[in-house]
Amino acid sequence: MTVAPRSGPEDGAAGTQSIRWPPPGLERLQGDLVRVGVRAALGGGILVLPLLFVLGRDLDFATLGPFADAWWVTLVLAIVGLTFAADALVRTMTLMRRCSKALQQGYDVDTVMRVIADGARDMGFLITGSRHFSKMDAREREAISALRVFSVTLFALAGIWMPNALAICILLGARGVISPSTLWMTTALPAAALYVFGSVAGTAAESRVRRARRAWYSQSWVDDLASEEASAWRDEADPSGEAHGPMLEEASLGRLLRHGAVLMGALAVLIAVPILTLVPTAAVGPILAEVAIPGFDNVRQRGARAEALRSFRAPVEDGLSPAEAGRLLHDLSYAGTNRTVPPGETEPSRRISEAWLPEIDASNPTGVHPFDWPDTLFSILSGGADAERRAFLDDVAEHPARDEFSRLARAPAIDFIAGRLEDPLPPDLALVDLPIPRFNELRGAAYSHVGAAAVAFLEGDVGRSEELLSEVVSLGFLLGDGGPTLMDNLVGYALIEQGGDALADLFSASGQEGEAARLAALRGAAEAAVSRVRFSYPEGAEAWVRSLPTMVEDPNIARGLRWEIFIGITTLTPCINLQRLVFGPDQEYWDFVNEAYEHLVAWPSEDGLFQLASAGWFGARAELGAGVVGRFLSVSMRTGDGTCGEVVRQLEAQEALF
Repeated sequence: MTVAPRSGPEDGAAGTQSIRWPPPGLERLQGDLVRVGVRAALGGGILVLPLLFVLGRDLDFATLGPFADAWWVTLVLAIVGLTFAADALVRTMTLMRRCSKALQQGYDVDTVMRVIADGARDMGFLITGSRHFSKMDAREREAISALRVFSVTLFALAGIWMPNALAICILLGARGVISPSTLWMTTALPAAALYVFGSVAGTAAESRVRRARRAWYSQSWVDDLASEEASAWRDEADPSGEAHGPMLEEASLGRLLRHGAVLMGALAVLIAVPILTLVPTAAVGPILAEVAIPGFDNVRQRGARAEALRSFRAPVEDGLSPAEAGRLLHDLSYAGTNRTVPPGETEPSRRISEAWLPEIDASNPTGVHPFDWPDTLFSILSGGADAERRAFLDDVAEHPARDEFSRLARAPAIDFIAGRLEDPLPPDLALVDLPIPRFNELRGAAYSHVGAAAVAFLEGDVGRSEELLSEVVSLGFLLGDGGPTLMDNLVGYALIEQGGDALADLFSASGQEGEAARLAALRGAAEAAVSRVRFSYPEGAEAWVRSLPTMVEDPNIARGLRWEIFIGITTLTPCINLQRLVFGPDQEYWDFVNEAYEHLVAWPSEDGLFQLASAGWFGARAELGAGVVGRFLSVSMRTGDGTCGEVVRQLEAQEALF
């Protein structure tokens, strides 16, 4: 547009100076700095403020973060905000290139700055003192122009500062250079100061402009105002006729702006890398927590039901140490099999070649599969047994390890790891590589023990039969109470249930109506209690995660389940929220690990297992080093023990991801 100063009727005549605005060739620049400031402010508000809220707070190690189950909100806002922040930097880069070209064409810095700050598109009127600016003197108009440029520049700088400062602080925080509180101050305070000063300058300028506009438009002749055109920009802007060649300072500034444009591109990458490495990894922990919530719903219920049979255990006998009991359990678990011992397990102290049960085929003389013996065998035998059935059961009862089963069942306690795992464990073994305990043979031993009890029943020795079945229950409680793995506990509960079923069948078949009624009453009471007590875990991922540390310390929860929960914590919580992901574990986490040792480790042999568990499922694999993906994702994560950077490298080395 072309603008010319115009006085009111009371001034007598129109002004003589007119100007084309924006200057030729600068049309594309008009108000661009304002648009950069707006995009940068959106990027700062949507990207930076939520991340500061998450990263800069004091958080428990076992939490998804301030947004709890809505943890994904942070990730969505980060992606949207990153788009605006990147757009602001790209626009800044383009603006710098265009400003550099304008300076090369001979425009001075003041003119270029006024054009790019002209968001209101009235800078031409302000320069020439036209329309509502005609009541201002040149000094006041110059001050308003300077305040506008100053204000818009500060707004743009503030918006650009925030995402770049956040990105740099994330990288520094991941390397232990700064703390969460420093993140707040470094990112937010300078930006806040820039916004405050920019707002003050902008408010001061625009308040004077509003007053002038109101005064101008309140005049009766305002509708007659018109603009006048002139012939050339340079003559109009400088009536003295002095030429403005490209001055040395402005040429140098043009080169600086070109370099600045390259810098803006680099800053866009700088912002993108930490955010894009945080976003996918930050989703891993919460998603796995969501998946893990229904994992162990019935464990405590089964443990509660098992309590009904605690009074039916066989008497404890001293003489077998926990470590010896562990070795005996390991031996019995390999009875009748020649399977190879996997890495990490110890070789059985002796190999028992005989299987616990003979080959079962269609000619099974009992008519019932051994898996069903606990429910029905004594009822079937209550009317006697023919020679073939008796010979079959005698063969079952004469297993050479029968006495060892009874001895193990009466042990005061079992040190499972002393008999099961190597000491020390292989150095390159991760927890995920440890063999899962196999109990097929041990369960076969329990069915075989029921068969031996059936032989005693046929011989009329009901007391001996009850004693053998009580040993099945006792061994179940040893596994259910003391096993360091969930599999130990679950197999223990299964043995208790099978022993209880066999006792109930024995009492019924032998006419012990009182004992049968007592056992039925105890089991009924336990079942009623289970139905009235809420055993389910907290609803929602956040409540679930927060409950995990207390579960580790709860003696009423199965010991193997507490070990599993501890391993889940050490595997997941380093990546469970953005603050832990960037800054790594705090002292609260390590205090928890130390306290967990006191609650979980029952025998010296479990020290090595605890060290593996403290490093999570894949801990030892970190020694293999990280690949390209692991190094890239670790850019914005703390590395070292208990950190998400370590977990990412472990997963990549384990080939569990990527």
